[in-house]
Amino acid sequence: YQRSTLRSMGCVLQSALCTAACALVGMRIPLTLAAFPLWLGWSAVTGTVAMGLWVLAHECGHGAFSDNRVLQDVVGFILHSALLVPYFSWQRSHAVHHARTNHITEGETHVPTVVDARAEFESVGGEADLKLAKTLGYTPHGVL
Repeated sequence: YQRSTLRSMGCVLQSALCTAACALVGMRIPLTLAAFPLWLGWSAVTGTVAMGLWVLAHECGHGAFSDNRVLQDVVGFILHSALLVPYFSWQRSHAVHHARTNHITEGETHVPTVVDARAEFESVGGEADLKLAKTLGYTPHGVL
């Protein structure tokens, strides 16, 4: 993977222009009950388009946006601020999150329960989870 400041800035410009275009379209939709289906469609499209700004802001936080660290942090700060997410604190907490992803005991998002767990080190309750899995089975109907 090669960072390209020019390409990254082009992506910011493209995403910002597309998001602005969606905002302009939204200004033309009437605030009436009859226009509710239009608002639902507009929301789905605008949310999808604006997600591009979040992806770019996220890449700034990872250090993948540019070799120029100052530019990367300025762009990240601006994009995060526009999205109402504090950049530097998010950057730190997100780095901690990635450092512990999939760790069996210190993970932040999915820490599985352990059979015969030691409460001070592991998540207890694995026995109940195992019993439920054996009861339901590992077939597709067991997921339901």
